[in-house]
Amino acid sequence: MDKKNKILLSSVALLLVSGTAVTAGTFAWFTTVRSATISYSSATVKTNSGNLIVAYKSSLNTLAVNDATPGVIALAGANKVTDISGDGVSFYKPVWNAHDTDRTLADSIEDVSSTADGNFIDFTVTISRTNVDPETNGMYVYLGQDTSISAVDPGNPADVEAANAARLAVVNYDDRTSEGTAATNFIWALNPDANSQYISLAETGTSAYGVDGYQLTSVTADNDGDLLYSGAIKNAPTPASSVLPKIADLSFDGATPLITEDITFRVWLEGVKVQNSARGGVFKVNLDLYALEVAAA
Repeated sequence: MDKKNKILLSSVALLLVSGTAVTAGTFAWFTTVRSATISYSSATVKTNSGNLIVAYKSSLNTLAVNDATPGVIALAGANKVTDISGDGVSFYKPVWNAHDTDRTLADSIEDVSSTADGNFIDFTVTISRTNVDPETNGMYVYLGQDTSISAVDPGNPADVEAANAARLAVVNYDDRTSEGTAATNFIWALNPDANSQYISLAETGTSAYGVDGYQLTSVTADNDGDLLYSGAIKNAPTPASSVLPKIADLSFDGATPLITEDITFRVWLEGVKVQNSARGGVFKVNLDLYALEVAAA
């Protein structure tokens, strides 16, 4: 068997086109106009452990769904967004002090975690397999080598800056359904800073941008484990050598088959990273999934 199998989700294009800036400064919040299209060119991977199936489930965005073509689900929508800051589950947006021209002091910080429209792109898929034969061990699912965040025009500095500021989060759930408690599995970025940061909650007495109860969290091995990954992704021939953690676990130990799991993908412009030079930038995100059968114990 070809351990890399087929691409499940071979062309997921998220197109962001920037518009009128609402602020300026070192923390460069600005307004963009977004249209998003997600295309599943192949919805099934066949392995000895069964057929792996991907189905669109839901989105927090206002999106139109077109699934008239077999094996293809397209989502499309457009609304204005601002770059925000967060870890893939919790997102925050400063409300800047009108008298602070360099945007280092905020009057407050808003929690926008539940408001995708105007802030981030969100969609959930259900990944499942058909075979629960105790003679097989099931499979794991990973992001593949064709996953990318890239400038639409590599020769346009604004496009390059926007791509560098983009983040992709893979979100899993404690009960394996999107009704459960969400947790960020990992964040992937094209070219993050060596000390990448995001806004998070903190104890009273700690502040970010002058607002008590928040902090700028550095994504490092010391405090976040291997939460942030970057650079090119390579398909791994075995789970042990995978570059990124698995996004879905559909394994089977002969007693309890794991046959379905909801996965949420979120894409946003990280406000701590993005610069005013990204204004007018356009980037795209392509997602590629592949499956590996779990080796026998």
